[in-house]
Amino acid sequence: MNTVGPMDQPPQDGPYLTFRVMGLPFFLHWTLPALGSAIGLVLMMATGGPSLPIFFWCSLTCIVLVLIHELGHAAAAKAMSLEVHGIVLAGAGGWCMASEPRSITSAVIVYAGGILAQILVLLLVGVSLWIFGPPDYLPLNCAVIVLTLGNVLLLLSALIPRGQNDGAIIVMLLREARRARHDPNEKSELP
Repeated sequence: MNTVGPMDQPPQDGPYLTFRVMGLPFFLHWTLPALGSAIGLVLMMATGGPSLPIFFWCSLTCIVLVLIHELGHAAAAKAMSLEVHGIVLAGAGGWCMASEPRSITSAVIVYAGGILAQILVLLLVGVSLWIFGPPDYLPLNCAVIVLTLGNVLLLLSALIPRGQNDGAIIVMLLREARRARHDPNEKSELP
């Protein structure tokens, strides 16, 4: 989720690969694998040379991480009794298309849902590493790297308020809630 306003439209134009999972439409923009590809290229250079398997598994895990983030928004929207219209996966992020939240509290919960899902994944990977140790299997090594280091980078990019990212929107909503609490005569509306 990355903007306030109509949450039921994809954030960018272009060709999407469209498919449904359990009746929920998913829209995959060609730019999404670019994020995973960039991380895969960095890891290939760090390991000393070209490796198509590293490139592939890092790209795939990045797509999964973005999907987890957007599903976190969708789960939060469902928990707030909002209708989820679909999930867009594009570029370095995505978009949970959902009906408008009815209150500032529900909007904060929906916008925080993706961040909370990422934190949960980070904790699960950390516990798995603590219990089982580092994996010996290349796909799992790539997944661990992306789901820890890549996850932390994506968390920071979502949390540090800038532009219209989740962190900026949450800060704006919390300021609006505070302003409404201090001035009960002022009608609070969602931006």
